[in-house]
Amino acid sequence: NVKNQLGGNEEALFEAGKKIIQSQVGFFQLFFLKIAPLNHVAKKLSRHTKSGITKNKILSLDLSSPGKGTLTVRPVGSKDRYSSSICAFNKGCAFGVGLLKGLKNLQVKVLCCAAKTDAEECIYEFTWDPDPPLIEKLKSWFFFRIHSQNQILSHMESAHPQLQEKHDEIKSIQEFYSHLMANMDEAVVWCDKNGTIEFSNPGFLRLSGLDEQATKKIYFFDIATLSAGNGQDLLDQCISKPMRPFTVQMRFPYNGTGMRIGEASVMYVESSNQIPGFLIVIRDVTRAREIEKKLYLAENRYRSLYENSPALIVGFNTVGKIIYANPAAVENLGFSEEELKNMHFTDLISPDSNADIRKALIEQFTDISQLTEVHFKTKDGQWKAAALSLYKLLDEDGSVAGMAAIGVDITETQRLNEQIIKTQRMDLLGQLAGGLAHDFKNILTTINGFSQIITMKTAEEKTKKMAETIFTATKRANDLVQKLISFSRGDTQIHQIRTNLNEIIKEVRGLVTGSISSSITVQFQIPDEQFFIMGDAGSIHQVILNLCMNARDALVEKKRDGSEKMITIRIYRPELKNTVRIEVADNGPGIQPHIIEKIFDPYFTTKKEKGGNGLGLSMVYGIIKQHKGT
Repeated sequence: NVKNQLGGNEEALFEAGKKIIQSQVGFFQLFFLKIAPLNHVAKKLSRHTKSGITKNKILSLDLSSPGKGTLTVRPVGSKDRYSSSICAFNKGCAFGVGLLKGLKNLQVKVLCCAAKTDAEECIYEFTWDPDPPLIEKLKSWFFFRIHSQNQILSHMESAHPQLQEKHDEIKSIQEFYSHLMANMDEAVVWCDKNGTIEFSNPGFLRLSGLDEQATKKIYFFDIATLSAGNGQDLLDQCISKPMRPFTVQMRFPYNGTGMRIGEASVMYVESSNQIPGFLIVIRDVTRAREIEKKLYLAENRYRSLYENSPALIVGFNTVGKIIYANPAAVENLGFSEEELKNMHFTDLISPDSNADIRKALIEQFTDISQLTEVHFKTKDGQWKAAALSLYKLLDEDGSVAGMAAIGVDITETQRLNEQIIKTQRMDLLGQLAGGLAHDFKNILTTINGFSQIITMKTAEEKTKKMAETIFTATKRANDLVQKLISFSRGDTQIHQIRTNLNEIIKEVRGLVTGSISSSITVQFQIPDEQFFIMGDAGSIHQVILNLCMNARDALVEKKRDGSEKMITIRIYRPELKNTVRIEVADNGPGIQPHIIEKIFDPYFTTKKEKGGNGLGLSMVYGIIKQHKGT
């Protein structure tokens, strides 16, 4: 760099070396040069051949005779790096040292140059006026002492303001760092290379709960423990990678009352101008970990409530797009959560509910809370009802980010309420029927009597059969009226007697044939074997007739493709010898899978628009159970 600045001028480089030496020598070095004998300076110079100052060359000074000396400079390493510019600079430095020593009439001559010849070293010859005789030497030494002392004192006086300024700067920096160490929240610890504590700031004392004396000269990991791993292994790892911080979590027992948690950065510091050791900086995260634990527990509780709640919980943004749905909502709606996230809230609810939902959303955005009944459609096409409460979802700025809908499925509740109303109506109907039954029984008695008269007086076989059918039907009607009277009085017991099932089916055949359209073929498969059970003939008659009417309705309503419509009624003995089975089958479209479990529920009907009351199959089920059938 000096060469580049001076343009490669060797004379200028010689002058630069001389001036640099004269300006950089401190007053203690100057004092040494002034008072030390020349041969002592030569020995001292030779001792520094391996120091940082002369690491690129080896120096030797030979004082062959008074007033004459030879300085040899041998380059270390590659000779190519030693140029004539460096040679001129070294010669100037050596000349400057001689001037500082006080050599008079100093002259220098290059005897050999390693930069310009094949020689391995540079040799400079110095000449100066030799010292005077002893008397003159003592005299000059006396004057030199006075003169040198004055010169040294003058040098110290000129350097003192600079030294004082540096001292004040260093003291200010020291006070700043002392204040910083004393008042910082983080704990700072300096340990020697064995892990023994040399220094700790007040932050560490607060963290560990110990006083300063208790932390002096003890092994750091006698106080702290790692949350995971071994302390000495950590120190060894830091030594293997100096000047690289390792982040770990530590625990500190605190006054026997608990444990403090610290997040620490541990680094092994190693440099040429400092004693090696470990710098450990620790941040107390005990409170933060406690808050994190509480937040985790709170989040876990709310998540458990969200995932396990039977209530339907759905969230959607300000434009109505669904952003989350809990498992209960997923199960109830039939869609997966991912499918729901791609849907709009209005895709689920009935068109009639859209206006109410939008109104509720507007009211909710204006802090007016409201419980809303919504009808929604499941994935399999069922319509259900839910009672929803809407709440605002807020973002981190407190702005409205969407809505949360929390509610319950009230479909079953509404159905039960309808059943209660219908049951109350049936109770009222039963009370009315009880009053009318007596009059109806009298009418039946009249019809019964006239059918018997027709049977006795007619000779025509066809008329007689019709009269007998009327007689049998009125008898069944009379039994039903009697049961209606018993039901109105609260008596629902079935009086079981030995009953011939074959005869009951034959009676049903007469009624079914006359009441079903000729477009429907009715087959009765009645074996010769007679089947008797203990039961109520009227109730069994009602069961078979009811099933036949249901089959008829299914064929009339659904079978429109022109194929044959058929109802088959048969009675037979299954594999179990002590049982009998009655089957009523049709070739209609069948029962849809999603309602198969509801067909025996009271008041459940698919024919509501045609006056169905949903009691037919429910009564069939009840009668069969009373007969201990399946």
